[in-house]
Amino acid sequence: MTPPTSLATSAVSCRRPPSPDRAAIASGGRFHAVYRHRASPVDLDDGPSGRILAAARLIFADRLYSGLTMDGLAAALGMSKKTIYAHFPSKEALIGALVEATGRTIRRRVGEVLADPNRDFAGRLEGVLAIVSTYLGLLTPPLVDDLARHAPQIVAAIDALKARNIPLVIGEVLRGGVTAGLVRDDIDIPFAVEFWLETIKGLHTPASLARTERTPRAVFDEAFALFLAALLTDRGRATLGSGRTAAPSAP
Repeated sequence: MTPPTSLATSAVSCRRPPSPDRAAIASGGRFHAVYRHRASPVDLDDGPSGRILAAARLIFADRLYSGLTMDGLAAALGMSKKTIYAHFPSKEALIGALVEATGRTIRRRVGEVLADPNRDFAGRLEGVLAIVSTYLGLLTPPLVDDLARHAPQIVAAIDALKARNIPLVIGEVLRGGVTAGLVRDDIDIPFAVEFWLETIKGLHTPASLARTERTPRAVFDEAFALFLAALLTDRGRATLGSGRTAAPSAP
């Protein structure tokens, strides 16, 4: 069977990277950080708090948690630290707000895919995996290791984000697959979702990533292909293995 994730990630991997603009560079992000974050936007407001989070996000991706300082953020923004602290009392609070904003963005984008009447099960699966896989691509092994060392509370917040979103997202996709006759109807979906949640939680630890020599995104893609293979009907395998989709991959 062709792994469904190969369909979901193709549109992302072949995009032509945009040139970094002056504002993004000024906020501390080098080319790769600028490109990654344009490919995976986060819903932020247009006010000062949104500007602070946008700049912090670029620096965080480029220099990791340990390299993000309030002094550096203030200098990049041309803003006083007092103003930053008025919106976010600490670096931990700032990154925590960024994690929450990312979660809301993922839920919004996934909801749009699931509600799209022009997508069948294969198209919804492709779209959902494209979104989730893209955001997981931001969690590079150095970033995961740095967070585990310097901000375990942020790791816990990311795990909580997965725990809130994965049951909703994967459960909804699987129920649609059962209705379409592509996912086995004898599967206990809540148990399957809990199994997947615990599996991905264990595979995303720094130790596991080091042993498997994979990024969080690669782990998600490969593990989900194995997980889904056990749930599909013969018709589901034939449908997804054909490479047919109902709509283009989500950006």
